[in-house]
Amino acid sequence: MPIEPSSNSADAGRIFGAQSTMRASLLFALTFALIPNLGFLLASIFFVPERIVVAPFYLGVGLLALFVPVPVTALLLVSVAALDVLVLVCKIFFLSPSLAFSSIGFLTELDPLASLLYIGFALTMAATVALMVWMTARYRTEFRQARLVPAVLALLAVIGIDGAVNKTFGMFAPNARVPSFDSAFRRSGIAEGPAAHGERNLLMVVVEGFGALADPTHRAIFDAEIFTPDVMRRFDVASGTSPYYGSTTGAESRELCGRWGDYRNYQEGGPHDCLPNRLRAEGVETVAVHGFAATMFNRHVWYPKVGFDRFIDAEALAADYADKLPSQCGLTFRSFCDREVGEIVHQLAVEPTQGRRFTYWLTLNTHVPFEPEAATAHLDCADGGGPFGEEGVCNLSEMWLEVFQVVERIATDPNLPPTDILIVGDHNTPIFQRAGRDLFLREEVGWWALKDRTEPADAIAQAPVPVLRGTVR
Repeated sequence: MPIEPSSNSADAGRIFGAQSTMRASLLFALTFALIPNLGFLLASIFFVPERIVVAPFYLGVGLLALFVPVPVTALLLVSVAALDVLVLVCKIFFLSPSLAFSSIGFLTELDPLASLLYIGFALTMAATVALMVWMTARYRTEFRQARLVPAVLALLAVIGIDGAVNKTFGMFAPNARVPSFDSAFRRSGIAEGPAAHGERNLLMVVVEGFGALADPTHRAIFDAEIFTPDVMRRFDVASGTSPYYGSTTGAESRELCGRWGDYRNYQEGGPHDCLPNRLRAEGVETVAVHGFAATMFNRHVWYPKVGFDRFIDAEALAADYADKLPSQCGLTFRSFCDREVGEIVHQLAVEPTQGRRFTYWLTLNTHVPFEPEAATAHLDCADGGGPFGEEGVCNLSEMWLEVFQVVERIATDPNLPPTDILIVGDHNTPIFQRAGRDLFLREEVGWWALKDRTEPADAIAQAPVPVLRGTVR
């Protein structure tokens, strides 16, 4: 006579089965909803990692992992992690996805290993992917018993926490709002003045990573370098903010060509309708100075097409000005120091010429991640972040101040011919720290304009044009 199973045995089997399902469900949720996002959530205590839109992709790979081999799962996880990094980089450095993809080829120009932050981040991402692959290989059989609900709830909780803390809900419904075009060149009034029509010299300084400080007391630190009695005896000085869109080459398009764009808009065709070309048509000599390689963002290709007669890049600086450039600054963008390159810009601004000159200087050293030790101490940053209360912004400000001091020396040089001067940031400061980000206006960059009151016909030395050291591009 067969033995009927007791009700106690059946109940025990159901309990065991439920426990097994719950364990599998929690392991699945841990592997594909929590592990890939937990590090970013912890980092949110100090930083603002905008990348939560990628989180559902990890869960999607988890579902595929139930049916595909572990090596395929590993490849998919690596791909999603790469997408995660791409989204994060785009948000930090104000890149569109298409611009980020087109910029990948320039990575060989950089030295990411010079930054401990980058190294630590890369190791963390690698360890995260490795742990997820190991969990998949170890528990793949159990995962097939899992319920999806705990993983979905865990993912929604992660998205909710991240959205509340980092204000990232908008990433799931992006509004590609492009601000109405404007520029510091236009807002300052220089675009309508004599320098824009070739009637006097023009110096334009685009400062890497210099956004618009929100606190007037912080802006006053930079005002103090420009609104000085010596400068104001000769110049009408003004300052303000203007919108930005995109990254550094977007700022170059904004200020040089009067439109939103980036380097890709100027590589083909030409000559393009940009300020350097318009000034060249008026007989103005046009010179660009940048302390990094000319091949970065193909500046050696498109600078001539927007109208630069000469481009003094890192190669030309090393060949022709080595005696004036003893130092190296920067981390991933390591090259000549802005404070020393600025002295060469000073020379270009004041040396006698037969006609007018437009000098354009794109600074370099404040590219994030930056080298705090490269700055000259001005603000007691080690003491609680100095006047900013945040050490990273304070260190950056010391480096920006060096650029402002160069401009102040140029403006007060008695040998300076009639010259209008514009200083403007390229884009908002891509500072990693949460406290630092809060010190800047999110959609503006700062500018300072010095409009010369000297009559354009005065003080122009009619000396022969000197041989300008640098590389003709």
